Amino acid sequence: MKKIHQAVKNFLTDSVGLPAELFSDFPGISITKNRVMIENHKGLLSFSTQEICLLTGSGQMQIQGEHLVIQNYNDRELVLIGNIVDVKFIEKA
Repeated sequence: MKKIHQAVKNFLTDSVGLPAELFSDFPGISITKNRVMIENHKGLLSFSTQEICLLTGSGQMQIQGEHLVIQNYNDRELVLIGNIVDVKFIEKA
């Protein structure tokens, strides 16, 4: 099944011209001082007002800050607001 999935991705990127990022396991991230938007996440692992941990296709993402609030959360994106202090990626082993 993985071979078929890879063949379809290759066709869509090479022949049709779609960006490879559309098929990536890496999350799309937009960060400002008070807002983080994460696209293509795989789920929420933990959350507090000081730290949030997300599962991504390439590992885990840890965001630390103050007064963190989830503004929007669905199966495609998460929007986090608050004072963002640090963002870390922990790759799959």
